[in-house]
Amino acid sequence: LSLTPWDFVEKTLGFQIAGSMHSQPTKPHTVEPLQRIFIVVPHWFILLLCLPLPLIWLRRFRRQRYRLRHGLCLKCGYDLRSSPEKCPECGAIPPPRAPTAAIVPTPAAKP
Repeated sequence: LSLTPWDFVEKTLGFQIAGSMHSQPTKPHTVEPLQRIFIVVPHWFILLLCLPLPLIWLRRFRRQRYRLRHGLCLKCGYDLRSSPEKCPECGAIPPPRAPTAAIVPTPAAKP
């Protein structure tokens, strides 16, 4: 028992190609054949094709969030602690940072 390459693709991976021939009347007393081809694609293949886009988005989102939290330039990743107004590497102006709230101790209540 030997498998052809197409048998391997069909039985193992789940792809299929099927076709059918039909007759369709076009004019009186004439019939032209109509051929239909069906291609079956497994779900995992569609997922594999669509997966790179969300992964690219997630990578960019995480990089931007990391750079914003650590005081880096959002475009090039240069450390902006010494020059927070403008990036000396690429010239980008960083978004304004929200001021951090200072923790003020409250006096203890007197009994």
